[in-house]
Amino acid sequence: MKLYWKIILATTALLIVGVIIVAVYLFQFGGLERLVTKQVNGLLRGPTNLRVTVGDIGGDGLNGVTVKNLEVRYQDSSTSLPLLLAGRARATYSLRGLLDADYAFGDLELDSLYVRLVETPDGSLLGFDFGAGADTTIRRFDKGKPLELSVAHLIVREGTVELLRQ
Repeated sequence: MKLYWKIILATTALLIVGVIIVAVYLFQFGGLERLVTKQVNGLLRGPTNLRVTVGDIGGDGLNGVTVKNLEVRYQDSSTSLPLLLAGRARATYSLRGLLDADYAFGDLELDSLYVRLVETPDGSLLGFDFGAGADTTIRRFDKGKPLELSVAHLIVREGTVELLRQ
């Protein structure tokens, strides 16, 4: 066999092994969950004190995704408080739309939803500072444009909303 074909074969074999290793890491060892959590928290870090954790991500990825054990937590130097818990969240979307930065979701299903709204003494909600001059815009990674989301159908199964005053 010529050296040229040996190099092509070895390169192809290394690429296939590399893809298999990445796939196993992402889908079997929680790499996808860590990546999504890091990206979402990167979006929220500037304008808010909200932190997101994700337990498990599934679904086909082409038409929808399912997230289990979703938690949104307010966290600053003195307070750590869960503001949203969902046992399961499922979103359907158009993959082409997502690739075109059109964040329009068909359905958003939330199971075992718990929302805690905490009103601070000044009347604002904990985690969102809507005071004068505050920039609370969550910006997309590309070009710093504001992040815009839309949901056609919101479905909540077994939901609770709690309002607390500090």
